[in-house]
Amino acid sequence: MLDRVNALLDASTGMQIRFGPHRLGSWETCLVGGFVAGTAVWVSAGLAVELPVGLLAALPACWAAAFLAVRFRMLRTGVIRLVWHRHALVGVSLAVATAVLTSAEVHEVLDVWSTGCAVGLAIGRLGCHRSGCCLGRAALIGPRYQWLGGRERHLPLQLAEALWCLVLAVAGGALLRAAPAGTAASVVAGGYTVVRVPLHRLRAPLARGGRRRKRRHRVIDGSSESF
Repeated sequence: MLDRVNALLDASTGMQIRFGPHRLGSWETCLVGGFVAGTAVWVSAGLAVELPVGLLAALPACWAAAFLAVRFRMLRTGVIRLVWHRHALVGVSLAVATAVLTSAEVHEVLDVWSTGCAVGLAIGRLGCHRSGCCLGRAALIGPRYQWLGGRERHLPLQLAEALWCLVLAVAGGALLRAAPAGTAASVVAGGYTVVRVPLHRLRAPLARGGRRRKRRHRVIDGSSESF
């Protein structure tokens, strides 16, 4: 049974995703897919609760610009490091600022934004699972990322986080109209934080952030190398 589970987890990983004759990077593909899906949820749910159209168009554009700036810095410096709480604070700040500028209800904006983010994170974490980013500690059960140079298996934390984000997205969507404004955002943000903190402690030492631990990566022939 354990061998069968590990075989399924191994089959679910890979640095690339194949679309017919084309091969695309797993991390980048899931990143773009998560952004598109999250934006679709943001726009559709925002229209349902009658948020201003200008706000619905402006926030994804601002969020994409902020992330592209970080991506450009990573490519320029060679240091691949995404700090979740910083990006979350940037997202919340953008949501609040655009809500104020468009005279929208801040709590409703945060409700819809957090639900869309949960959808985007669910898909984005699948890219992390496939490529081996943010991998868990060595364990008996989990995928083996051969391109990272090790033979041990790792806890599938990214996959667990993706599934949890999907649950939070469904909960947030259900609460958008069934609960007072601000409830969905509180459930999504609180639920994600409660799970992410213990999961982060289960990550492999090199995958954990902090001033005392930094990772540099090179991409050589489609593989990721830490040094």
